[in-house]
Amino acid sequence: MASRYWKYIIAVAVFMQYLVSLGPLYNYSVFLGPLQTEFKTSAVLTGWVGSLAAAMLGTMSPFTAILSWKIGNVRVVFLGVILSAAGYLSTSFISSLPQAYLTFGLLTGVGAGFMVCGSASVLMDWYLGQGGACRSTGGAMIGSSAGVMVVGPLANSFTASHGWRSTFRFLSGVTLGLGLVTALPFLKAAEDPASDQDCTNPKPEVPVESGAPDQGQVADDQARSGSDLTGDVPSRVGSLKSFCEKVLNVEVWLWVSSITTAQLGWTFAIINFSSFMEGIGLSTERISVALTASGAGEILGKLTVAVFGDRLPCLKLYVVVVSSVGGAVISGLFTVFSAFWSTVVLAVVWGFCRGGVHGVCFAAAGELFQNYSPRAVVAIAVLGFGTGVLIGSPLTGVFYDLTGDYTLSLFVVVASFVASVVCALLIPLKRALMSRVLCRRRPADDASSQTRGNNANKDEDTRAPPTEENVRYRSVGASNMAYEIESKI
Repeated sequence: MASRYWKYIIAVAVFMQYLVSLGPLYNYSVFLGPLQTEFKTSAVLTGWVGSLAAAMLGTMSPFTAILSWKIGNVRVVFLGVILSAAGYLSTSFISSLPQAYLTFGLLTGVGAGFMVCGSASVLMDWYLGQGGACRSTGGAMIGSSAGVMVVGPLANSFTASHGWRSTFRFLSGVTLGLGLVTALPFLKAAEDPASDQDCTNPKPEVPVESGAPDQGQVADDQARSGSDLTGDVPSRVGSLKSFCEKVLNVEVWLWVSSITTAQLGWTFAIINFSSFMEGIGLSTERISVALTASGAGEILGKLTVAVFGDRLPCLKLYVVVVSSVGGAVISGLFTVFSAFWSTVVLAVVWGFCRGGVHGVCFAAAGELFQNYSPRAVVAIAVLGFGTGVLIGSPLTGVFYDLTGDYTLSLFVVVASFVASVVCALLIPLKRALMSRVLCRRRPADDASSQTRGNNANKDEDTRAPPTEENVRYRSVGASNMAYEIESKI
């Protein structure tokens, strides 16, 4: 019972980690104007600072998994909190925009990636392979949306009254304080699900030597938890060779490609949607209403995944498929409808589909790759998001510069969603084909083995009877005295 309540505490702690790490990062647009005015730079160069940070958050996930394998999830989260706070603080002292690429783009982006991947790995340690995976991961993912809605207005008003440098210093202190405090629950090791069963049926105890720790139990606890603070490598995570084998798995790359192409389309919603609405003639107030509606739709999508995701009669992969199909349809409709209320309705549905992808990604990856460790699952789930932002941010901007509007960019977004659907559907298709091939081989193998057995029986029947010499020495390495006595008689 106590472990059940502690699982809820872990989920709330991960929610706060997402809020603290992603809230300021996804509100970089608040600082876009002040930085552009301060350093007299273009919007493209200034915007790339935030895009680099968002890209580093996801593309560093394989390295984060390896680092967690070496030092543990808790240390990775603590390191991420310190790096993020240091990035905000150092950004407040920059004297030119290129320095922001190092302080905010790299330092803060890598720190946020450590916080997200490390805390998500702890959450998967507690919930992977158990009931409530969608409820926990989908609920925790709402933290990023809550962070955007909470941090955005606060950072905007604080920047207007105290300046962007003071705002970055304030964010540094908040990140350091809340980040470290909300990471403390991760120090508790994830408990064995069997410990929640009826205490009247305890497992038989295995005797150990007096004074000697149960090494198997220690290794199991460390493997289940992110709090492997002893520095030992958890046995469940496997070796570096095992990690390389995962990298060569075709299904892993199909999943990463599906998320990458989907995130390429959602990058338009994150970066270019506001500019698109400005281009179709909407006022600033109406643009704010549409963005708020899109954010509300995203939260609704994550809540829907959290409530109904664990009850689906099919693979959670199909949530990604349906969300990408919805994203493609809405993106195409944006090229036709330009009225305010139609834009608001489409923005709500768009946000709902985006929330579905983000809310189900960890649970779907855990379901597809059940034999992988939580760290590997998180790395596979997050990698595509960072890669999609890295590719999508300049791609849609290039087409806008060539044509002067976002029509061609929206068609590219539609194509990216279609590619996401194809890559995702190839995974169950591949498994179905492999299953059919194995089923066809099995009768042939059974028939051949039966033929070999019949031939062996025939050979045994037609074989000549053994001679006395063979019988006498048929025992390898020692003679049978009974046969020797009989031969002498």
